[in-house]
Amino acid sequence: MYSSGFNASISSASYATSAPSSPPNPSRSPPAAMLSRNGVHSNTAMTASPVTSTHVVPSPAATSSSTALPIPVIDTQTLSTLHNVVSRFLDGHRDAYGKRQSALWLFTNWGRTIISFNTVIYHRLQTGVDCYAEIINFVARSKTEVLFQTKLLGWQTPGEWRAQTTDIFSYVIAPLVRCHSQFSGPGWSYFIYEDSLQRLAKKALHSVKLHLGRYPLTRLDPSDHITGSVVNSFMRSPALHAFETHLGTGMTVAVDDVHLPLKADMIQPPFEFESAAPTVSSVAPIIASYT
Repeated sequence: MYSSGFNASISSASYATSAPSSPPNPSRSPPAAMLSRNGVHSNTAMTASPVTSTHVVPSPAATSSSTALPIPVIDTQTLSTLHNVVSRFLDGHRDAYGKRQSALWLFTNWGRTIISFNTVIYHRLQTGVDCYAEIINFVARSKTEVLFQTKLLGWQTPGEWRAQTTDIFSYVIAPLVRCHSQFSGPGWSYFIYEDSLQRLAKKALHSVKLHLGRYPLTRLDPSDHITGSVVNSFMRSPALHAFETHLGTGMTVAVDDVHLPLKADMIQPPFEFESAAPTVSSVAPIIASYT
């Protein structure tokens, strides 16, 4: 388990912000209209604490008659304390490329599990260090990809299982062909994007992290559904500020597929390939229940 200081710091962190004001846009749902686990709109999902003062910055496409985006007043001392606590843990468990864990994962096409709500996945950071998460919300889709919001469950490290007891949200992009058929249906097509979800999700995470952090003048698109979801995640789990926003380099698979051999569903060539390359020393982490 985390030390009491780790969870207490996350639980006590809060922002004083003003709720973003979004002009109506028929092509995209407003950021405040988040999707719940069962796919039903919730107009109360995006909340903010009262503020003492705000400054107004015009939105990118603002005119003299358009609604302006407010700049949130951030409790920088609380944010700094929280960032330092979570950062120390993430810095001690970087990925194989030496990078800090990202809030955006790319699901591998290996395996057989059909991805849907409540699917538990894990993200390999390095040998012996895996982060587990549960898919909780649909965010958007393209013709080939689906973007889901996840909730982190904890980390398996070489020394112990470290459960995440407070909410930290992140994102995963999965191939549409690996997802439940409902996500290819007409109901979810309202949230379809023509552009790459990988590019859009990275841009949204980066921009929102700046806007709600040290650079509040960073402009956000108030009519973009992905941006709205990311704002919701940062407001509900400020610990996201400690995570990176690039596309994670580690392999992400469904927990239900870990029993499959690596050659599962592979079409074998007519002859065997052999390699004399050395292998990485295996690490046997202590596996504990994450439920």
